[in-house]
Amino acid sequence: MTVFFVPSVPRGEAELVYARLAVSCGCQVPSPTERIREIRWRHDGDEWVATVGAKLHGQRVRVRRRGGFFVEVPTSLHDPATVRAIFPGASYMVVTDSRSMGPFVSYWNNPFMAGQPTVIVKFAQPGSRNG
Repeated sequence: MTVFFVPSVPRGEAELVYARLAVSCGCQVPSPTERIREIRWRHDGDEWVATVGAKLHGQRVRVRRRGGFFVEVPTSLHDPATVRAIFPGASYMVVTDSRSMGPFVSYWNNPFMAGQPTVIVKFAQPGSRNG
């Protein structure tokens, strides 16, 4: 398990940057035990994964007819945005490194609402057996 961090931010500045990210998307700063490392959610039938420090990715499954049978055909989904923070709430908020005029175009706004996740993984606590 991973201990709390904010990507591309020195450890000593992570709390301040995290608080600023929370304010920028209208969220409260979660307590250290409630900080989210990863979520999975469904959007338009696709399953997406947001992991702090990683690029957004997911999977689309379509049912196709092949040889008289129906089969599920999975397709990987990729987005160039890297997740900076995830905030819990009535609708979970995901903050990425994408910019409206940046070097890449993300499918997602920044920040964006991910609704209610199907899976939530919290950061490990410092000093815990898993941390």
